Amino acid sequence: MMRLSFASVIVGAGCWGACLAPDVDFGAFAKTCASDAECAGLICDLSLEVPRCVSIAGEGEGEGEGEGEGEGDPCDSPTETVTGDLFVDSSTPLPVQVVTGDIIVDAGSTTALGALCRIDGDLVITSSRVLQVSLPELRSVGGNLVMFNTGAPSLSAPKLAAVDGLLGIGQFRISDDNDECDGNPPCLARDRNAALTSVNLPLLDSVGRLRVIDEPLLTELSLPALTTVDADLIISENATLASVDIAVQEVGRILDLDGNGLLRTVHFPRLTRVSNGTLLDDDVIITELSYGSTSPGSFVLVSVSEDANGNYQEIEELEIPLLVSVEGTFMVTDTVIPTLSAPALTTVGSLYLEANTGVALGHDGGMNAVSMPLLASNGDGTTGIVGAGLTPARSGGTNCTRDTSLCISANTFLTSVSIGAFGTLAGELTILENSQLTSLCFLDGLSAIGTSATSGGMFISFNEALTSLAGLSSLTTMNGQFTANGNAQLPDCQVTTLLDALSGDTSPQHENNLPPSNPACPIDSCAGEGEGEGE
Repeated sequence: MMRLSFASVIVGAGCWGACLAPDVDFGAFAKTCASDAECAGLICDLSLEVPRCVSIAGEGEGEGEGEGEGEGDPCDSPTETVTGDLFVDSSTPLPVQVVTGDIIVDAGSTTALGALCRIDGDLVITSSRVLQVSLPELRSVGGNLVMFNTGAPSLSAPKLAAVDGLLGIGQFRISDDNDECDGNPPCLARDRNAALTSVNLPLLDSVGRLRVIDEPLLTELSLPALTTVDADLIISENATLASVDIAVQEVGRILDLDGNGLLRTVHFPRLTRVSNGTLLDDDVIITELSYGSTSPGSFVLVSVSEDANGNYQEIEELEIPLLVSVEGTFMVTDTVIPTLSAPALTTVGSLYLEANTGVALGHDGGMNAVSMPLLASNGDGTTGIVGAGLTPARSGGTNCTRDTSLCISANTFLTSVSIGAFGTLAGELTILENSQLTSLCFLDGLSAIGTSATSGGMFISFNEALTSLAGLSSLTTMNGQFTANGNAQLPDCQVTTLLDALSGDTSPQHENNLPPSNPACPIDSCAGEGEGEGE
């Protein structure tokens, strides 16, 4: 048996960690140098583009025990271990199976790590010199696996099953404070992997966090074995990404797909839950996105990117047949999905459906039906929706705000909505600018709006085809602003009838509905509308 014991390479005035945001720590790597005298017993490798102190490889402990019979998986009983950190600056194969510390790769390829089975720390692949990333024997990463600012066309790790921390591919937030780098290279660039087209991780079962951000040539992301993401799953700003098919069952904090230019289909065939909170310890790496913020427990699907001709590109298909619970905000914006179907969904924190209409040149379609027949709970045992909410900047428009519990806005082609039967809304109700929506019977049974101490209100405006307030006949309590205006087919007398029935702290505004303002008239019944005959 041969055990390699490399010295742990310590960073000095360099900035592999310091150039990252304060919550990012990729461990200690080689410091910059000009001679061996600066390296405290190591050597100064002057052949590197940026000379660094490196360990002296090949001085093992000499405990050879003869050659094995070549049977079984060599990773089942690894014999070559590096204790500490490893800096790889050459493609020459190293007999390394296990690394107890961190690895940073700054070579033309990962050929040197062809025998690597396990790394207990972080694996950092972040150099423009890296032109190939293939890790044929790698089974697990105990820390983070990050790859950015490389020239590699693919990431291949066909046996990788688990990444305990972050699996990060692409562009991450890096400090804008040049002083953190002390003027000394290498300072990590804010660059994506400019040549990356494919990610091959067929056996990956679990990750702590997943980030795939701003990869301009990545066309397909398929993680067929991934079942668990402990915290965030973020796939965004990938200009040529055309499909996402992930077998994940539960996301521990946020699921966000935003601005992927060519993305048309999104399949999460096993997804059951998006949770409100993180399952990881505070000391696990959290990388920030370069835009906006998302509430914990949210499912966010946004398509607001443009093609080479300046036309908007919208998502056309979403498959989430088993999704039961979204504890934060369920948000779908700027898609042209004909029918948004979530047949198993029972619980959301808040629901935003905004601007799902064709805006590309020559595109004349959009979302025309919403089907969430079982949606009835906010997760605390009551029947209602609690207004968790996103910041307005995260939506495709400005109508869905942080205080909104239910927002259906600017869906030009929407005619049919079925969202179960719930009794209360903690925050605002917004039904705005849905030009073909004729009925509010999907609200039948709603009794109170604004049950939260900090938010409330109802805004029903500029729905040109809305003919009745049927669906609100059970509403008796509302706090906050009540606005109903610009509904050209809605009898204003129904608005006054509803106002007369309400208790609570209400500030009404209603105008430009169907004139004239008649005396109070009854609100139509929803009997027989949209009840369905499920088996």
